[in-house]
Amino acid sequence: MSLQCPRCTFIASFRVTRPRTPRHNTPLLLRPAIVPTRRPLTTSLPLSRTGSSANIKRTDTAFDYKLQSKLQFNRALREGGHSSLTDDEVRQAVRKEDRRNNLEHPAGKVLFSDGSTVPAPPKPVKYAGVVHADQASTTSTRDRLNAEWAQREADHVAAFKAGGNVELVMERLIENVTWQTSTSEEVSTAQQQTFDGGDDGYEIDPENFATRKNDLTPGSLLEVRYADQSIPYLAVHLKNKTGNYSREAFLLTPQGSLQLAKADMSRFTLPGFINPAKIDELLERIQTTGRIPSDLVQDITKQVRDFRAKVQKVFPGMSARVNRLHESLADKDVGKTVSTVEIAKIVTENENPADEDVYAAHLALLARKDLFKIEEEFDETRWEVKSLENVSRMKWTEAVIRESIKDSESEGGKIITAFVEKARRVIDYGRKSRELRKAGKEMEEELDVVWDEQQMNLLKALQESLEYRRGQAMTLKSLFPHILSSVDRYSKDRLMNDMRLFEFLGEVGVHSPWEDTVLRESHLALGGHRTDDQAEIDHIRYGMVEKGEIGFEELGLEDKLKEHRHDWKDMMVYCIDDASTQDIDDGISFEKIPGSDDIWLHVHVANPTAFIPLDHWIGEVAKRKVESFYSPLRNYPMLPLRLSTEHFGLAPNRPALTFSILMDLKTGESKDFKIRPSIIRNVKRVTYELLDEVFLEENPTSLVLSNKPLGEQGERVKVDKRLGTLSESDAEPESLSKEDMENLQGLYDLGWKIRTVRGRGGGFESENYLQVDLRVNNGRGNEIHPGLQEKPILDVDEPTITMVVDRWNKKKANFSWRDVVREGMTAAGHCGAKWSADRNLVQLYRHHEFIWQNEAEEKKWYALKAKAENADGYTPDTFWSLFFPVGSSELSTEVGLHRALGLDGYVKVTSPLRRYSDFVSHHIIQKQLMAEAAAAAKGEPVGEVEPIMSEEKLVELSKHIREKERQMRSAADASVRLWAIRLVKDLWERQDPQIAQEVDVEIISIAQYPSLMSGEIKQLGLTGARVRFPANMHKQVKYGDVVKAKLANWHWSSDASCSTILAMDYVDYVSTMEDAKAKMFEDIGEGTRWMKDQV
Repeated sequence: MSLQCPRCTFIASFRVTRPRTPRHNTPLLLRPAIVPTRRPLTTSLPLSRTGSSANIKRTDTAFDYKLQSKLQFNRALREGGHSSLTDDEVRQAVRKEDRRNNLEHPAGKVLFSDGSTVPAPPKPVKYAGVVHADQASTTSTRDRLNAEWAQREADHVAAFKAGGNVELVMERLIENVTWQTSTSEEVSTAQQQTFDGGDDGYEIDPENFATRKNDLTPGSLLEVRYADQSIPYLAVHLKNKTGNYSREAFLLTPQGSLQLAKADMSRFTLPGFINPAKIDELLERIQTTGRIPSDLVQDITKQVRDFRAKVQKVFPGMSARVNRLHESLADKDVGKTVSTVEIAKIVTENENPADEDVYAAHLALLARKDLFKIEEEFDETRWEVKSLENVSRMKWTEAVIRESIKDSESEGGKIITAFVEKARRVIDYGRKSRELRKAGKEMEEELDVVWDEQQMNLLKALQESLEYRRGQAMTLKSLFPHILSSVDRYSKDRLMNDMRLFEFLGEVGVHSPWEDTVLRESHLALGGHRTDDQAEIDHIRYGMVEKGEIGFEELGLEDKLKEHRHDWKDMMVYCIDDASTQDIDDGISFEKIPGSDDIWLHVHVANPTAFIPLDHWIGEVAKRKVESFYSPLRNYPMLPLRLSTEHFGLAPNRPALTFSILMDLKTGESKDFKIRPSIIRNVKRVTYELLDEVFLEENPTSLVLSNKPLGEQGERVKVDKRLGTLSESDAEPESLSKEDMENLQGLYDLGWKIRTVRGRGGGFESENYLQVDLRVNNGRGNEIHPGLQEKPILDVDEPTITMVVDRWNKKKANFSWRDVVREGMTAAGHCGAKWSADRNLVQLYRHHEFIWQNEAEEKKWYALKAKAENADGYTPDTFWSLFFPVGSSELSTEVGLHRALGLDGYVKVTSPLRRYSDFVSHHIIQKQLMAEAAAAAKGEPVGEVEPIMSEEKLVELSKHIREKERQMRSAADASVRLWAIRLVKDLWERQDPQIAQEVDVEIISIAQYPSLMSGEIKQLGLTGARVRFPANMHKQVKYGDVVKAKLANWHWSSDASCSTILAMDYVDYVSTMEDAKAKMFEDIGEGTRWMKDQV
């Protein structure tokens, strides 16, 4: 039976089977598949710096593995009262079993150099420091291998004596590879090689990284699984990995080995399981000895095994009760959510269930995916209790398909046969209509297929089983291939997997064949996709506002700051954005001070918070959304778009919140900060592209790709990226007056000076930059497909996909207007932080700090960065790849340094129409402004102002915001990747000259053979490439290497229309990271030993 079947599970490193009738009235036992105790996996580094590998004793032969497993299994049963066998009786039973299987107990002994003996292994086993007689066929081979191990040991000792932090030591222990002396001398502060095959390519924007989902602390016990279908195991958290905003952590497994994994997404976490002091001691000993201390490890792993034994003991009863619990919890037709702890409380009838009860409940819920669906939240794992209707439909569908497989003439067989016949008609008609380019109305009239009630239920079940989420499993995974095969419209050479099910549902009208599957991920809760009940309610209410069914007055929205607004009168405000942007939320202007070198930079920001309280229903919806979501296909605004465009977005005579910074015009240094509610009168909107044409001395190199000839798209897509439509009010070149040009030139020069000041403060500035603009247009407004209907609604119009890639080699000559506006918005965020900190406000501050081992290392890094920068202060990508500093970005209620931006404080305040964090920050500032205005009117000093919420609530809110931001950014990247991969595959298959058949791929994640290595297609800035290397090359490939690769035809992603990965075959090497490193040091006039020599 398939492991994915809900009626057969394999979980938590022990087996769970459905109860069967006992043969001899023996009690049903839960049999744990206990992993044998083994020596911790280590390198060949000695136990001490002066020790020798000859002192290592080995006792883990095949017999001992088997014996230890049996002994542990019996002890676990004995503790639960299910066994009375002694250890000696178990040993005798194992020997008898070996004799029955013709396995002789090894009698040979191997003599070690220290005189100790261990049983010889029954088959060749290679381990560090010693080569046994049966590991090599000849004496010369044994001598050669022993010589290699001796040299390896010497290299290890030399490298270890050279020093290294605990993370570097643990990484080498995990990799179990040689430490080369030269490598240890030049090791950077951040090792960027990863082994998970992910798409987390190099990225220097710290705000693109969220804090960890769980606040994992040393000693926490957590569950680790590599995929939804994999077997989980428990591990102890040792420390979070630092560097490159890593989401990985170092873990200690129950077998005593180290593991590096993305543990922040663990579905079960038990803080404080191991005393943190013991973890500190473990890490210290690892760093000082280069080995995993066996005594401490045995103590820690024993606690894990004991906990697991307790879980095994309570699991059977918990599982049975959870199964019965579903009927009492489930609603008839609507799903609801519960937490794991809530389930444990109900089952145990205890308000404080034991930890083993909670984990047993967690495993029991995972085992019944047919009854409970996992919903991952920030602070805990929650479960959707599937409705009775949903469960009933799934059971009926399963029974019908199984009956059909068994007998095609049965009732179930007849249902499937009738369904398949209709499905064939719909698919054939849709494919023919696509060839003839029929219109939707014509197709609706011609297609005479109507699904009956049973067929609708069957399609609903298939749709529900296909989870629109990356990495999720399906309930009917083992059964739906029967239907796809019966339809007989898909090549037998293609896998009948979930990708094919997606294609089938698209062709029979359940969704569009070109559906953006990312948008249907339930945790995003995007309205209109019917994936979340609350999101659908919010979508309907927003729709009523958009249609004008709920007017502005009916919403009860009034300007609370109306009496306090400063009138800017004739001051020109420039709103600079993309041509297609509708919700304009910021503008910029500057005010000269007569007779002074100082000027005021004013950043005017939309002020919806003056109208919408946090507890207004629109504010509550915004909290759930967290931010506007932008995909190539369509956008999902955080606030109703009609309110933003007609009331809140910046335009003449609209309210704003103005952030003013007094600056030295010559240096760009900030001197003073003000925040005022205001009203702007004189507003001019211009586009980035327009101003770049006017001001830039050099333009970027551009590449335009499209799946249709540009002439067929209704409008010529220009290289200047005007993919939006300019309205009549948008500025054209001739509308910029002489005064405008002078004002804009002043803003441009000021933007460069602000960037220079941030650079001196340590702000990150990358020399090479790719800007990708990808748009999708189906010719019908990109409306959401209506979904499953009794009469299928087919979508046969392939959308136009257009991608424009601009490559910038950053310097002053091409300092773009996007950069100018970014600097202005960053200055406003700095103003918001300084202004709030001066008043001791509890605010949503953004921190970023580097972590250095010592002061010398910090000075060394900054000195090298200064040498690597070009004349205009931009740092080459090679430097960031090699020496990316350790640190992370986080939200805090206290002001702090933001090293990556080069600022001593930062708050996001410039997009309250699009980001909930800005929305909350505006409310915090607004309350202080109203208190100050009230005090000034009375002529009294400002007293203590009660915050909008307690610090504890703001901290919890910040966690929700950061987790949702992470999800949104991940999904946005995946959506762009999906459409870009569709476009690239289409061009490759047609051998379109727009893109070469072989492209350069930079390796961004290392994997062990036979896994594919992740990479980024350099010409397109496209992650998602998976490169297959020959087996003999895997160990040679390193992070940052660049190879030639071509599209592969052997992988399911090659023909899947909903894949976010692109399988490729290795062709040739282009360059290595070592080559890039050598060139960088050569360019800056330093030798490759520079980092060491400067200490």
